[in-house]
Amino acid sequence: APPAGSFSRIGVGHYRGCGITHEGELSCWGEPLESSPPAGQFVDVSACGEFACAVAADGSVHCWGDDSDGALHGPEASNECM
Repeated sequence: APPAGSFSRIGVGHYRGCGITHEGELSCWGEPLESSPPAGQFVDVSACGEFACAVAADGSVHCWGDDSDGALHGPEASNECM
């Protein structure tokens, strides 16, 4: 279940979800991924399969989770969730 509170954005995948609070913080729930979400301020998030990605306030893209298919290599990767 998602944590208490409200979110400005959410992204949900097969077994997990991530949300961005109104303060810009990233929070994820459900089955854990192979790596943890990054710290910082975020404006958008997407969760899919075995990985998730978020757009930081500065416009940079951060991905975490299972990289066995190269999904964490940013926009140039074959990433169906972005």
